[in-house]
Amino acid sequence: MLSTIKNFSFIFKHPINRGKPFKTLKRILAWQIGSRLLPYPIVFNYANDARIVVKRSKTGSTGAYYMGLHDFPEMSFLMHYLRPGEVFMDIGSNVGSYAILAGSVAKAQCYAIEPIPSTHAELMENIKLNNLEEMVHAVNIGIGRSEGVLRFTSDSDTVNHIVPQDDTSTKNTVSVNVESLDYFVEKENIAPAFMKIDVEGFESDVVAGGLKTLANPNLRGVVMELIGFGSKYGFDESKIHEQMLALGFGTYDYLPFERKLVKTHHIGAHNTLYLRDLPFVQERLDSAQKVNVLGKVY
Repeated sequence: MLSTIKNFSFIFKHPINRGKPFKTLKRILAWQIGSRLLPYPIVFNYANDARIVVKRSKTGSTGAYYMGLHDFPEMSFLMHYLRPGEVFMDIGSNVGSYAILAGSVAKAQCYAIEPIPSTHAELMENIKLNNLEEMVHAVNIGIGRSEGVLRFTSDSDTVNHIVPQDDTSTKNTVSVNVESLDYFVEKENIAPAFMKIDVEGFESDVVAGGLKTLANPNLRGVVMELIGFGSKYGFDESKIHEQMLALGFGTYDYLPFERKLVKTHHIGAHNTLYLRDLPFVQERLDSAQKVNVLGKVY
């Protein structure tokens, strides 16, 4: 019950919903009641012309329905920063809410990495819905320290994760081919301009296998989830932070309505936005076209 109250509080306080309590409540009730009476997916337009298939109990898509952008600063940054034809890498894409924004709104090329076969199928569904087969390349692998095979949970929605090798008790797992970030980038002959890394605690191995890619000056932004999940694998996430700083990145908060970056000196409470070459980045943000998210234009 407490968790539900916190979730609804977050939805109402979200920047896109703020000041629109009745409209927000109407949308919440429509889904909560409608999805029980007629438990079928719906197609929802969440930013400009970007659409997503919303399914009951699927956090990756219901977040778009409730708030438009569940990661408001980071998703807004993506749409304001990327330019047509540039490469965005979405490592841990889930159903593709970031990837669809990159392809549909920013007109960027996107490599959406999703290891779980069933989730990859939903990602493909959203790509086809938006006619983005030529823009968003969905790849059913994992990204790690090196090439190999790892086991993943397959029934945990947005928090599917790698199962430690010595774990014999976890059920509903799937074995997935894994490649290093540097190997994948070299194989595809791409130079990402922006990247998202959200792999439920395995970020340390992604970074370790991608130092060449992360050092490429063409990559000026990385959004990474660093909230302590790495400890279950024995990783110290502060080491990732030190590596990113050593590569010339700094940490920033993005204020989308003002198109303003605020310097921080810490890992974020949810996602951490790493940026470098600030004059270039800020010029991009200042000159970006406005976006429309659930009727909010900014």
